[in-house]
This record gives sequence, C-alpha cells and structure tokens, in this order.
Amino acid sequence: MLDSGYTNITNIDASSVCIKKMQELYNDKPNLKYILMNVCDMREFTNEEFDLIIDKACLDSIVVITRASYIYVFIKHYSHF
Repeated sequence: MLDSGYTNITNIDASSVCIKKMQELYNDKPNLKYILMNVCDMREFTNEEFDLIIDKACLDSIVVITRASYIYVFIKHYSHF
C-alpha cells in the first residue's frame, strides 16, 4: 500500500513478536505505525478515523476456502476408497 501512495498506515497486531519483527523489517518506512492491541477492542480510535481497513484474517480465510474447494475436487477425482 505504501508503494501505491498510501500514507499514514496503521498496523495492529496482538502479538508483540509480530510487531517487533515488522518494526525491524520496515524501520526505514516512517509512514508505517505499529500498535500492539487486540483488534476486538479499538476504543483507542475515533469513529471514521480510517479510510480503509484490511483484515488479514479475512483474506486468509478466503484463501483457505479456495484451497479447500480445490482439495475437495482433487480428492473426489483422484481418490479410490
């Protein structure tokens, strides 16, 4: 997103290990902000503070659903019981 021109990007994770790793990897990107917090409790932010929110867990589940359907087709056609 940063390479596409987005600025002021806030990254949230409940894992301090993940936050630390991302800060180390992208320490040269001042527009990236990292916050250790549970996404289920975002009282720290005001309403309409963000223009866009991406939930990676949601994206991961889409990939899993796609993968699951592929596995089902593969098993159906190539398995013998």
